[in-house]
Amino acid sequence: MTGLTLERYRNILDSTTLVCNGISNPYYISANINGVPVCYSNGVDGFSLHAKPLSFFTTNGTSTLVGGDSIPGNNVGVAFQLEAFRDFENYTNSFLIWSPKWSGSHVFKNILDRYLITGKHPILGSNMPDSAGYNIALNIYYDHKDKYPGVFSVHSLDISSQNGLQDRNSYIEFTKVDKKYANGTIIYDIEIEFKCKIYHSKSSPENGKLYGDITDGKMVMQIVIPE
Repeated sequence: MTGLTLERYRNILDSTTLVCNGISNPYYISANINGVPVCYSNGVDGFSLHAKPLSFFTTNGTSTLVGGDSIPGNNVGVAFQLEAFRDFENYTNSFLIWSPKWSGSHVFKNILDRYLITGKHPILGSNMPDSAGYNIALNIYYDHKDKYPGVFSVHSLDISSQNGLQDRNSYIEFTKVDKKYANGTIIYDIEIEFKCKIYHSKSSPENGKLYGDITDGKMVMQIVIPE
């Protein structure tokens, strides 16, 4: 977000207005943001739901996305990310649910088994270590461009629970976690409910101010990985 003026920052937000045009797929995300209904169905208008393994290098605070079903490396914290991703003409919007970070097994199925547990879990706030709760984030990507041949560049706005304090009503709950095996794959069917406050990043022109409340949040998705 370096170099963004407050005017351009707000223009980007205004250009990514969230809407709900109905749910037309078994897999979806829905919520109210500041009382406004927001919902997207998987496979509709460029929208997709998926899970990613992630590694976080604890020595210098940088992070990297690692593909595949395992995460190699030493001295790293690991997590997984549930992402609801939608393409816009000029900007891209993502709802992200990040699991707490930990330094245990780097195998993706082990990470999922650790965190896909039915019941309520805490939402990550700015007064908590990143191993203590789930971070709920609304990321808006802008300035998509190919900087060099084969190199893709993008910037993003981070509006998330970890940027500010949460109250006793904030939570994430896995209401359904069904795991089965089929044709060499592991299939997780999950349903999630969540409620929290999200804040602008402290490094943004809005300087960590409250963006608003997410209520009645729900995500239904299926994760399929190699056995």
